[in-house]
Amino acid sequence: MGNYKIRSPHKGFTIVELLIVIVVIAILASISVVTYSGIQQRARDSQRKQDLGNIVKLLTIYQADNGNWVNTGGGAGDGTGWFNGGNPTIATTLINAKLTNNIIRDPKCLTGEVTGCSGYIKMNCGSGIAITARLEAVPSGAPLPAELSGCSNSGWWGQFGMNYFVKIGS
Repeated sequence: MGNYKIRSPHKGFTIVELLIVIVVIAILASISVVTYSGIQQRARDSQRKQDLGNIVKLLTIYQADNGNWVNTGGGAGDGTGWFNGGNPTIATTLINAKLTNNIIRDPKCLTGEVTGCSGYIKMNCGSGIAITARLEAVPSGAPLPAELSGCSNSGWWGQFGMNYFVKIGS
């Protein structure tokens, strides 16, 4: 009785088997990319909401100390407009007032508010203010909320696709 070896007629994978493996890997990769992108958007949106809360706190302190909601800079010269735009910027005014050391920027804005960058906008609303942002995970094109209808530069809500705000004061 000798040693018999059973030999398989195949020495590798068939093209069909390789194609099936490649298709499965491609499907898993595409699912991962879409999921990762959604997670990044939600993380940036969470940062935006936190930033707006911090901006409101800083502006509230500034208002208590100076009697106004930063009435210079911001792009429009009257303290409304882009938080990091204008001369001086609202952010710079808060830093010069020694209320913060940090420049608060939208997570997609690496330097300043430029084309394609969401940024934050301050609006004067009667004796109060509103700070607006554009969240990525929320569809743009939301109509102007009634609470913002009397605010300065309220047209910027639709023009820049803003869809989230925090309002303080009246």
